[in-house]
Amino acid sequence: MRDAWHTLACVCRRWRSIAFGSPRRLNLRIFCSERIPVRKNLDFWPPFPIALTVDYYRKLGGDNILATLEHHDRVCQIAIWNISSSLWEKVLPLMQKPFPILTDLNIRYTDDRMASVIPDSFLGGYAPRLRKLILEYIPFPGLPNLLLSATDLVHLKLSRIPNSGYISADAIVTCLSTLTRLESLSLCFQSPRPLPESERRRASSSTRNLLPSLTCFTLKGVSESLEDIVDRVDAPLLDRLTIRFFHQPIFDTPRLAQFIGRLPKFKTCNKLKLRLDAWHASVTVLSPSKTFVLLEVWYELPDVQLSPLVQFCASSFPQALITTVENLIIVGSHFSRPGQDGGDPNLWREVIQPFTSVKNLYMFKAITPHIASVLQGLVGESVMELLPALQNIFMKELRRVPEGIEQFVATRQLAGHPVSVSRWGH
Repeated sequence: MRDAWHTLACVCRRWRSIAFGSPRRLNLRIFCSERIPVRKNLDFWPPFPIALTVDYYRKLGGDNILATLEHHDRVCQIAIWNISSSLWEKVLPLMQKPFPILTDLNIRYTDDRMASVIPDSFLGGYAPRLRKLILEYIPFPGLPNLLLSATDLVHLKLSRIPNSGYISADAIVTCLSTLTRLESLSLCFQSPRPLPESERRRASSSTRNLLPSLTCFTLKGVSESLEDIVDRVDAPLLDRLTIRFFHQPIFDTPRLAQFIGRLPKFKTCNKLKLRLDAWHASVTVLSPSKTFVLLEVWYELPDVQLSPLVQFCASSFPQALITTVENLIIVGSHFSRPGQDGGDPNLWREVIQPFTSVKNLYMFKAITPHIASVLQGLVGESVMELLPALQNIFMKELRRVPEGIEQFVATRQLAGHPVSVSRWGH
């Protein structure tokens, strides 16, 4: 319990002496909450570091919050979630001073209607002890300047960055050059925004920022902006990468492919999942242990469309990675409305065409008819054109093998390359 030391200090003078004698070793904190008036609390206890947490559900009074922030030299943790806009307008001026021992800062809103734009003077423009920073729906275009001083930062998460807080790829990459201790990095924009002319597609960079400790990396935005970021980053220890694209008519991401090709852990993966649902398409690469996600690439869609998967698998995806895939999983929900390309057998053929090393194919019930229609058309020598290494087909909720798959299995048998069909799961 975070307040247990209060009880310990009240047991007897000896325990109080021990607690108060080693506050750093015991990592003692004063947690400001709704239960105890802050001004009284701070006068009663020794000058330990202060941790402040306030959200919609914790009814911490405005005076308590303001009283806490007045002690800017003692505040080590701040978590502010969904406070009223009127209170935020009072809080923001108090956070323009330096917070010399602040290690954790977490400010979140559920939408962008409440938060004012944070000025460049936030935290005095200096955050040398900051280790964890989370901002959601918070417009702070001057953040890169603050990050240049946050050389101890370990976790950085910027979610739903509003257009009023837009940060250019150049600014992001510049500040990343100093954040060599980062272990997790998340940069997600709220909505697509056309890039200024100065940020249009440029030549690939020959110099990159090394992030030697980064293991988790999440990006969401337009492809050009994300390409510029990953093109100038090296992360040799990365073992989790999530890329989310807004809906775009063309996905051309050669630099993302090159970035993935530079990641050592991704070269041994042999399991890949394709998903097509009502509003998104995704590609997920799993580790050889089959338990850990190495890569996720999501496309936001206005409707069910196979086209992004076709483009991704055919061109943007690193061929070196695709050729190692031995286990292919295709999942998705039911889709059959007019105007959707999710049922086009020609597109399904293009999706699976690159996977020449796949030995095991797993399919959800809604996917099976579409793959069956593709395989049914393979006769004679053409039966080895798709999935030439295939040995097993696993179908979810198998009750009856579709005619198309039966024909494919029979033809492969005659060609001397047998394929077995089994039920996937229980």
